[in-house]
Amino acid sequence: MKRLVLPLILVLFLLTIAACDKDSVMPNSETVKPKPLAGDDTPTVETPAGQPARVTLYAMSECPYGVPAEKVVFDVKQALGEKMTPRLAFIVEREEGGGLTSLHGPTEVEKDMIQACVGLVAPEKQFTFVVEMNQRAKQPWADIAAGLQIDAAAVEACLQDGTGINLLLKDLDETVELNVNSSPTIMINDQKYSGGRNSRDLFDAVCATFGKVDRPEIGRASCRERVYGLV
Repeated sequence: MKRLVLPLILVLFLLTIAACDKDSVMPNSETVKPKPLAGDDTPTVETPAGQPARVTLYAMSECPYGVPAEKVVFDVKQALGEKMTPRLAFIVEREEGGGLTSLHGPTEVEKDMIQACVGLVAPEKQFTFVVEMNQRAKQPWADIAAGLQIDAAAVEACLQDGTGINLLLKDLDETVELNVNSSPTIMINDQKYSGGRNSRDLFDAVCATFGKVDRPEIGRASCRERVYGLV
């Protein structure tokens, strides 16, 4: 019998209500209160039969709240496999001169662009690369890419030929249209997710999109049954 493995899902790493908001000054993380978990009234949009759930994470690559959210999305993807398609989009702003800026400065824009270009070159490995990059911050990104068998030369070309900037401009247009300003912001099937920002709650929320629109009672066991056909 196939067994569902949830890497690190038992680690209750709750993020706070605080987020990196491009329209505000960074808060002191020691003064914020924990975010309450969502109730059963959290809206869901059903995943069409035979298709994966779509999870989009809007983040800033150096946001202290966005970085853990990247790991959470990665863990849930590892658990659900082909039943979930994750996507990463970046929150940036235009400078007066026409360039791009971000809340944490120019190094964040550079990091956003690297991660966006990896997503273009090797989309199936983007979140793996991002998690590795976050964990090995002092190691050159090209070395991390090479270790994951990602074409570093293709990523570098993306950075140099204007493609990377265009990717971030596309993300900018999207976040403006959706009024997404805070990192992290998570969408499940284009519906804003407001539940607990840990892998256990996000896993359950994604699972809740499988099945009937009226949402039967959900738990990890019933999700395993509905997603994998296990008892």
